[in-house]
Amino acid sequence: MLCRIVPWSAGSRQPCVVKVVGPGAGTCDEMDAGGDSIKMKAKIPHRRRRIAVILTLAIPALIGSIAFGTDIAVLYMNWAQLQKSMNMAVVAGAVYLPSDPSRAISTARSYARICGIRNEEIVATLVGPDRRTISMTVTRRIRLITRFLGLRLGNIAANSTVVVQAIPTGDGYKADRSSASRGGSDRVAAA
Repeated sequence: MLCRIVPWSAGSRQPCVVKVVGPGAGTCDEMDAGGDSIKMKAKIPHRRRRIAVILTLAIPALIGSIAFGTDIAVLYMNWAQLQKSMNMAVVAGAVYLPSDPSRAISTARSYARICGIRNEEIVATLVGPDRRTISMTVTRRIRLITRFLGLRLGNIAANSTVVVQAIPTGDGYKADRSSASRGGSDRVAAA
């Protein structure tokens, strides 16, 4: 590549211009004394505009995806806490089955309040017709971060059931309380 320095104009205080002649193509690109192409300087704003358009589209999508991820995490954490609290409340109420179903319901509701479930969140607390099952259903409304997209509230629901069974032993029966909630079960045997 052939480079030569050509003064901008005689008597002018402008910097010198370096002309670069491309091999075989016959094209010239003017460069200033710093080595930057004068034609490239004209193209840079177009590149910046393209990058600005891409970032204008990408940044809101990124913020939206972060907001959705945060909402999903908040909904899951609230569901897990609600399920745990409700399981404890239903097991506490099952202690009074089969002899006193009304006390079982009131105990389950009071333990639910102790565990952080509000009265308006409890949909139903029921004792089965055989007086050996107690179940509780709870819903909670959560304020979402993505309300700027029109999603204001998210609903979560949890459900827990405890079945009280008698297990035969060598010298009689002892009560077995098994809690089944969302596919899992815990067995607690009491004498």
